[in-house]
Amino acid sequence: MLASRAGQVLGLGRPASYPRSLAAVTQLALDRLRGQDPAAAELAGVCAFLAPEPVGAEWFTGTSAALPGLLGEAAADPLAWRQALGSLAGSALARLSGGGLQMHRLTQAITGRPAIHPCPVADGPLPPGAGAG
Repeated sequence: MLASRAGQVLGLGRPASYPRSLAAVTQLALDRLRGQDPAAAELAGVCAFLAPEPVGAEWFTGTSAALPGLLGEAAADPLAWRQALGSLAGSALARLSGGGLQMHRLTQAITGRPAIHPCPVADGPLPPGAGAG
């Protein structure tokens, strides 16, 4: 059940010491990111469908023409790309390290629910190691 309905399961309960569930806090962070940096929010949407291992930034910048809307524009512009990466990392929805961009499995499960945030990437093959796992 967790694999298919993680967002709902994680939204059910919360520790007494926390004001909101993990799903609610994650959704709030994504909503805030959409308002502050839509390209970074699109990047979060794509990361939700990739493997939870680090993905090199060059995967995005090297395929910017195939990426949707504002994300594609940002990936094609080095300054805008750095801004999108910084915004996403600052939102705590993903982290940036020397190995690349990485989103935790639980964050992926919550943000990747099709009813909330469909994957904006056009159908097509993914590079090796970039598929959801």
